Formats: sequence, structure tokens, C-alpha cells
Amino acid sequence: MMGRLKLIAKESKTFVLEDEADPAWGCPEWAIVGKVLAPNTLHIQTIKLVIRSAWGNPKGMKVHPMGPNMFIAVFESETDMQKVMRGSPWVLGKNAILLKRFDPLVEPTDIVFDRLLLWVRIHGLPFALMNSERGKPLAEMISEVDHLEVDEDGCAWGAFLRARINVDVIEPLIRCVGVFSVRLKKTLYYEVRYENLPMYCFSCGLIGHSAVMCLHPAERNEEDKLPWSSDRVCVSEVKKKDQSFSGQGSHSAQGSSSQPPTKEKKSCEVTFPSKTRKPRARK
Repeated sequence: MMGRLKLIAKESKTFVLEDEADPAWGCPEWAIVGKVLAPNTLHIQTIKLVIRSAWGNPKGMKVHPMGPNMFIAVFESETDMQKVMRGSPWVLGKNAILLKRFDPLVEPTDIVFDRLLLWVRIHGLPFALMNSERGKPLAEMISEVDHLEVDEDGCAWGAFLRARINVDVIEPLIRCVGVFSVRLKKTLYYEVRYENLPMYCFSCGLIGHSAVMCLHPAERNEEDKLPWSSDRVCVSEVKKKDQSFSGQGSHSAQGSSSQPPTKEKKSCEVTFPSKTRKPRARK
């Protein structure tokens, strides 16, 4: 846009930036930029209050606004910053908070928030696929793999293969992965489910809005369910001992401070409080 301007004499003058030795001079060393994936604009004080509490109020952390629902968080130590980065997914209400490492050489308007770290489970796999050699390429069919949960021998044991995935929020959630067996000469499909999934659309499968706000609502099937219904996409909240046995444990940090429900429940179901009628006074 600026390249099309016809500059006047004063505008033609330039400031010489001596940035060969240290192009990031004066910028924070340990910082992240974030965006709340919400349909409405949130006040920066609301964002500050929530993330400071969820992140354990790190010593010396400073939060500054960068634009609508965008912020930069500056930390005193790399340890605090990495703890936040590894703790994804973080949420504000039910809205996902997307995070990226701060790059001082990138303009704020050029930052693309399109990735969210989520734990996923691939169910029903034969044990021949429950290992790092074959399981990682399979998980990469969903998106970029950040971590595959296996034991010291590179194997996973249990009802599912668990992986930490950099999910592309611009694309619909992947509900299954296909494997063509040369031996069987047919394609087998395996179910994919997501842990602690933030607000997403049951109609189009995109993270960031609900089905009632979707611009492309889908048709319901014979069971009156939408294509990305929670019982098809979300992991049920279960006890830790019932999760995948990989030798490394299955706990991951979460952006919600609420306690897990005592009853089994889909982790991304939206529930509404029931209305109670007040008893009428007798005449």
C-alpha cells in the first residue's frame, strides 16, 4: 500500500537503522504473542485477568495489547515461557487462545495465528501401528506432530495411540485417518478424538465458533446429529488409569482451572442450566 504513494520531499527522508549486529535490539528475549479465537472483541483487562490466573501468575510477567483480542506476554525467564507454551490448549471461557513465539522482526499485522496444540487419540489401531515408526506418520496425517506418547522402546500400549498435534484451526477437524493394507488389499479407517477441545462448530468442524453461528450449517443425519457432533469428535472425561499406557503418563496442562466432572461426560459438550419454575402462590 505504501509503495503506491507519491512521496513529498520530507517523506522521502529515511532513518538509517544500524541493525546488522543486533536486529532485535531493545526487544524482550522471552515473550509470546497470543490471540483469543472469539467471535466478539474482549477487553484487554479481561484477557489479562484470565491468563494471569490460568498461567499461575508468573513472577514479573507483563501483558500488553496488540490489537483486537491480541496480546503480547513478556516473561522474566525462559522456564515460565516454555511452561505456558507447553500447557496448551488454553481457553478463555470456551474460546481457544492461540500462541506463538514473539518474533521482533515481524510486523503485528503479519502474524498468522493458525495453529493450536491439542492432544489427540487414534482409536482401534492394531498393535503393529502402535509405535513411533508407523504411528508417527499416521498421526501426521492429522497435522504436524509435536510429541508422540510412547515408552522407552517406542511403543504404546492401550486402547489408543496418543499424540500432541499442532492442529490447523483454518481447516476442519480431522475425524478419522485411513490406512491402506497391502496385505488385505483394502483401506481401514480409524477414529480420531480430541482432548479438551475448545469451542468448535458441530456443522463445519472449525474451531472458533459454534454451530448456531455457522455460515454454512450442515444437515442432520437420521439420528438428528451434525457431522462434527461431540460424541464423534471429543474424548469422554475418564479416570487417568483408564487412559493410554505408554510409560510416560498421560497428564497434560490445561487452560481451565475447573475440576474434572465426577461423571463421564464429553469434554466439549455445551450444557445449559435447566430453567426452574417458581411455585405459584395459593390464593
